[in-house]
Amino acid sequence: MYLYKHKNGATMQCMINSGVTEEVELDGMEIPAKLYTLDKEGAYAGDFVYDNCYCVIVGEMEKKEFQKVLENIIFSS
Repeated sequence: MYLYKHKNGATMQCMINSGVTEEVELDGMEIPAKLYTLDKEGAYAGDFVYDNCYCVIVGEMEKKEFQKVLENIIFSS
């Protein structure tokens, strides 16, 4: 996984070499998502494809909390 961040005139690029630690499903949407453990302790990333868009979410929190956030993403039309 490759991450890119631009904030306050600075950029950050990161290649995540860790493998998928878990696969989860977005609540009630039957959209598979992959959960990655990042190098920094307590940091996780998740990715999925929705409506032909590749989505990535990254956060620092307890693994169970991050998984809960990822599983409970809802898209409304």
